This record gives sequence, structure tokens and C-alpha cells, in this order.
Amino acid sequence: MAVPTVRSTVRQAPASGIPAHSCLDGPAVQTPPAFDDADPWIGQLALSLSIEARTLAEFGALMFQQGFKLEMSRLFLDLVYAYRQLAIAHSFGIPRLRTLALELFEACQRLDQRRRQLSEHRQAH
Repeated sequence: MAVPTVRSTVRQAPASGIPAHSCLDGPAVQTPPAFDDADPWIGQLALSLSIEARTLAEFGALMFQQGFKLEMSRLFLDLVYAYRQLAIAHSFGIPRLRTLALELFEACQRLDQRRRQLSEHRQAH
């Protein structure tokens, strides 16, 4: 099974040590998207993960600041994508982003377990 590649919305920073976020095209400061208004999946994802929508919005905004625009529908439907994004978030070393990544990882595991139980229940009947 091929593993999808991770693509950042940020170009790779030169070896000179310039932060990657300074290499963004366009204005020097970009405003993160309003995930709760712009993405219809955030409410569905929050409900399925049993977490608050504002937690997802904060996670999305912090990831955006690091150059990654999350696809909330993929977080909801594709656990491989979700786990990959959470691992990336955890690797940044930003305390709040790490905390959110761990919280969302545990929520994704609970969701995966519920999905497996439902699948097993359906197969038994």
C-alpha cells in the first residue's frame, strides 16, 4: 500500500537558517482561514471525535502558521492522513501544538475503535 506524500504549502527554506514561514509567497503575514466558518466538516469531525470544534480550529490555525493547510474532510474520513498530520504537528516542538496533537491523536484512536466495533457488530449480524 502506497503511503501518500506530505506536501507543505510552504517552500523549503534555504540552508541559511531562514525560517520556512518567511518563504511564503505573497504578503509577509497571512491570516489563517476561519475553520469553523469556512469548513463544513469541522462540526462533523468535532462530534465524531467527541471534542470541541474550537480545539480543531485552534489546531488548524497553528498548523496553518507552520505552513500546512489541513483538509478537515480528510481528517474525518482518512485516519492515515489524520495520523500523519498529527505526527507532523507533534514534530514541530511547539508546546501547544504538541498538546493538541496528542489530544487529537487519542480522539482519533477512540473514533477508530468505535468504527471497528461497529464494523465487527455489522459483520456478526
